[in-house]
Order: sequence, then structure tokens, then C-alpha cells
Amino acid sequence: MLRDRVKAINKRKFLITSVLVVLLAMTMVLIFNKTLDYNKLFGTGENGGVSREEIVATVNSQEIKKEQFEAEFERMKSLYARQGIELHDEDENNLKKLLLSNMINNVLLQQYAEEEGIKVSDEEINNEYQALLSRFESEEEVNEFLSLLQLSKDDLMDKIALQLLAQKCIYIYIEENIDDLELKLSDEEIEKLKVFHDYYSVQSDGFMDFEEAILMTERRLSQNIIDEVMRLMINDLKLKSDIQVFI
Repeated sequence: MLRDRVKAINKRKFLITSVLVVLLAMTMVLIFNKTLDYNKLFGTGENGGVSREEIVATVNSQEIKKEQFEAEFERMKSLYARQGIELHDEDENNLKKLLLSNMINNVLLQQYAEEEGIKVSDEEINNEYQALLSRFESEEEVNEFLSLLQLSKDDLMDKIALQLLAQKCIYIYIEENIDDLELKLSDEEIEKLKVFHDYYSVQSDGFMDFEEAILMTERRLSQNIIDEVMRLMINDLKLKSDIQVFI
């Protein structure tokens, strides 16, 4: 059962040992979903006058346009090229499969949100955008960051909206399907973490204090569980959906 699978996530001994990697890394990485704005993915209904050659997939009769798919694929190829990574035919095929899967997932997510009446306000999007801007020292740095990702400000706002929508969908899904989801460390887990923390505090000057280590570990724990819930939710939605792929 879904509930049993998610409860199994709470057997988290691996987090207490793997958390050392997180504590030692101490690097904040901003990750953006490599998918398109869901508003741009939708067609006008069942093929809505669009020929089969112009779409790559349908999700419950909602179209994913070939033009948008190819534009995002070229953007991703360019990002790899900037890092000096050459994609061979097999790599490109795998990237296309991953990209299409992500685009299908986003359509499923949007459809679920519509069914549940889940919305993201302009204020919420702007607040998240302002929080992001605060991580940069100047507008020039923001523009350089967007240029690196080959995104416009509107693209970024769309991705923020999608990320916020996904978070809300996950919380609703948890409320409707999962009981007793624990996102805090138990007393036993805290004691184990303290042993590791005390050891590395002696080995490394300036190591974070214990309270900070607890907060970081719980954030990682929450993210691991949320990622797993997202995977389960998408799989559940796929089982209930009619998905057709044409590439």
C-alpha cells in the first residue's frame, strides 16, 4: 500500500551516517527544475486542430507541443556544451527521454492542481523571486545567472510558479493519502548525530554547532521524504491517466 511504502521512508538510519557528507560539503547549490512552464505545455483540447506531427505527447488529451519540446532540448544541449560536455547519440536520446518525462510530469501536476483547486498567487511568486534576488549582490549577478541558464526573467518566474505549485500539491497529497509522516529527528537519531558531530568538531576547526547540524539534517530529511512523496504521487497520477507518446 502507498501508506506502507511512505512509512518505510521513516526508517532513516542511512540519513544519520550520510549526513556527514552534507555537513562537510557546506555548499549551497540553487537547483532549478529543468522543465518548461506548464502554461506553455498545454494545447487546446483533443488535438485542437494541431496535427500529430506537431505534438510529442498527450496527457489526458492535453498536448505537449513538439516546438516547445525541441526548444527546451536545444537549451539543455547548450548548457552541457558550455560545461565542455559532448553529448553522443545515446546521451541525446536519454536526455530526450528524461526531458519528455519531466514535461509529462508537469502536465500531470497541473491537472492535479486544477482538480484540487490548488493555486499559486502572484504575491507568492514575487516573494519567492525576491528571496532569490537577496542571494545575489547585484542585479548584474542576477542577469549573469539567468544568462548562464539561458533563461529570461519570465522563464524564471514560470519555474518559480511551478515549484511553488508542486510544493502545495505535495502537501495536499500527503494530507489525503499519508498518515503519521514524521519530519523531525527522534531522540535516538539526535544522540547518534551528536556522536558524529562531536568527533568532526574535534577534527575540524570552525565546524558548525550542534543545533545547526540538527537543523541541516532535518532539512535534508524533509527533502528526501518530499522527493519520495513526489515520485509516489506522480506514479499514482500516471496510473490514473491516459498518456500517449508520439516520439
